[in-house]
Amino acid sequence: AGEQREVACIGRAAGASATGNGEWDTGRFEFRRQGEQHIAGSSRRDDEPYDVLFTLPAKLEAAGIPFAIASGTRTGGSSNARHLTLFAGIAAAHGLDREAAYRSVTLYPARILGVDHVLGSIAVGKSASFVLTDGDLLEPASTIEQVWIDGVRPSMDDSQKAAYRKWASRPRIQSPRPAAEN
Repeated sequence: AGEQREVACIGRAAGASATGNGEWDTGRFEFRRQGEQHIAGSSRRDDEPYDVLFTLPAKLEAAGIPFAIASGTRTGGSSNARHLTLFAGIAAAHGLDREAAYRSVTLYPARILGVDHVLGSIAVGKSASFVLTDGDLLEPASTIEQVWIDGVRPSMDDSQKAAYRKWASRPRIQSPRPAAEN
């Protein structure tokens, strides 16, 4: 009961609640042991509330349980990494404090992985990795304008942007206007 439990919400938030005696009532949610880290993840059942998958981060934050929102899959892949801030935004829309939502994808994962002395926040002596957006990072409509990784500004150009520039200026065929009726 005295050991610290760290929970990572993988992809979508699952559900669990503290029982008050230092244990977790996880119901059907599976906690797999990885060292001292526990990972919660599951799909919603038809008989559960629609938001059961999204409210766990707020519950964990309120209980003081360290957690992180991650983009992995059950098989360990990271195909949803591009949606990481969307997952945090959904958790914020379902009760997680916005500042905690930002920490859930920055500082909290660094702490869980034991690398918070070099990653997870902006401070002297840490890796200078951050993003610049045209809006709130947790809002799906926001676009990432630039990133810096270890203080280096990489090119944000890619094949999709090059193709857009190439074909956006192509000549377009004008469709004939229909004859006006008298």
